[in-house]
Amino acid sequence: GETWTQQHMTANADQTLFTIVSIAPNHLFTSGAYDLILETEDGATWKEGKIDNLDDDYHLNCAVARGNDVLVTGESGHAFIRYAGAWTPMKMDYDGSQFACLVGADGAFYSFGLRGSAFKAPAGAPKWTRIDLGTQASIFGAANLADGKMALVGSNGSIHLLDPANGKVTSLPQVSEKTLSAVVEGHDGKLIVVGADGVHVVDMAGAAAGVGQ
Repeated sequence: GETWTQQHMTANADQTLFTIVSIAPNHLFTSGAYDLILETEDGATWKEGKIDNLDDDYHLNCAVARGNDVLVTGESGHAFIRYAGAWTPMKMDYDGSQFACLVGADGAFYSFGLRGSAFKAPAGAPKWTRIDLGTQASIFGAANLADGKMALVGSNGSIHLLDPANGKVTSLPQVSEKTLSAVVEGHDGKLIVVGADGVHVVDMAGAAAGVGQ
């Protein structure tokens, strides 16, 4: 973790990568701004990909892998799932951008985004259903937790816990009023959140009352 080696670089490119996922050892997939997709199967040689019939102006904000299947979500409610190498559009019933995505312990795809929008697509049923988070805060980062819940972070320092089993949502005390963009669970069970003003550690034992059903 102390020594880093550059894997890929495109000179003079104006595209940004937003997310990277591991499909298998040395098989990595990444997506980003302006319909950008890069993929490597050996960890060294990267090839540019393309989703057919997608306008190049759209950003692909999040990607996640479930086995060999890949979900990509982005602007204007666009979402695509790659089955057996072919992309299938699965647009949400919502035109706002999606910023975070996960594969739940139940094998379902989850997507989170603008103004508290949240969606679930069960395994084997490629259709989105809306989840009511009970908040208008935009969600920018999400992570699976050891207890089966999901941690969601976003605008105005919001931190929520979602229990996929029953849809219950609880909120945690704010540690910042700035936008939070990413979250992981630490070895001690506390949350490590990253945002516009740096890194914070959050004790989940301080969960507040539920804010949704």
